[in-house]
Amino acid sequence: MAIILRSIVVCLTLLAGPAYAGCTGSGLSWTCDTSTTSTQAQTAIDSSTDGAVITFNAGTYSSWGNGDITFSMSKSTTLLCATIGGCSIGGTGIWGMYTTCSGTSDKVYRISGFSFTGANNPRIWFYGETACTLNKIRIDNNTFTSTSGEPTFMYF
Repeated sequence: MAIILRSIVVCLTLLAGPAYAGCTGSGLSWTCDTSTTSTQAQTAIDSSTDGAVITFNAGTYSSWGNGDITFSMSKSTTLLCATIGGCSIGGTGIWGMYTTCSGTSDKVYRISGFSFTGANNPRIWFYGETACTLNKIRIDNNTFTSTSGEPTFMYF
């Protein structure tokens, strides 16, 4: 009986796909829970395939600190809160392409449904130190609350 149970657990673990602590999934579909750190979310982004949707469960992501989230020039990625406005992201991390944008991309980059708080100035940044053209950026259904004096929420 114990061997059968172990076999079932091993099979279910393999079917779930790779796990990166707070995020699970593979290829085009990923899910992250509220224990996810920005580093673990970045690992899921880096491990995903072109066109992936990474869905974050509603809740407070308190382990983010100053961790940045960086998109790739070579693949489309959607970061989506499962409930609009239901994912509270604190800290000062920057999402987008902070100085890493270079060249031209027709890939889709989307950030949707998050509630950003903290001294984040700016929070979403798409910029390169060389010429950079991104044709498909979608930032929607997000709220921004900053403790800085005159905040810049997005920079392109």
